[in-house]
Amino acid sequence: MDAALAVFLENGYEKSKIIDIAQKAGIGKGTVYEYFDSKESLFQNILEMYCRYYKETVSETLSAMETASAREKLLTITKIDRELRQRVGLQSMGTLQFHMEFAHFPGLKQAVTDMLQFKFHTVRRILEDGVHTGELRQINTALGAIILMSSCGIAQDLFEQYPHEYCDEAIPLPGHLLPPNILNGANGEDLIDLILQGFCSPCKKE
Repeated sequence: MDAALAVFLENGYEKSKIIDIAQKAGIGKGTVYEYFDSKESLFQNILEMYCRYYKETVSETLSAMETASAREKLLTITKIDRELRQRVGLQSMGTLQFHMEFAHFPGLKQAVTDMLQFKFHTVRRILEDGVHTGELRQINTALGAIILMSSCGIAQDLFEQYPHEYCDEAIPLPGHLLPPNILNGANGEDLIDLILQGFCSPCKKE
């Protein structure tokens, strides 16, 4: 399944063939059909596997962090997100590109919806706990969860699409809108701090 996803990301769903996937995995074509009756079935199983892996990883990790702060939990989720994207291979294809490539696939919408709902409720609970303990001010936690998810999602794409540590030239790479070193070393921790602390300086009492 890892080999299949690598082929899908490299060639696109339509151009990918079972024989290519078999060769990538180092097995015979017939072996693939022993487990999956079609390319569509294989891709659907990949979506389900990674969605399940993400949910289990987040749930198990956070359950061991009951006494951690909201900031620590949010940072942990961003790390899990990035590790999964690197494992899957999405660093070579941004989220938007992935959705455009596979949008026609019937199982993608439901898989993405399930994962986003899970993540939304998880992030919202973290914010609610933070408000309850006094770490965070009184906020609309649903709106806060949406802002965090959307901001982190876009930022993750930028982190992966513009890997400054591999290229120092201050010129856009082909197909990129920004210079590869534009983030200047920013990471997930910087992102969470910026979102939680805001852009403005603390108000000074006269």
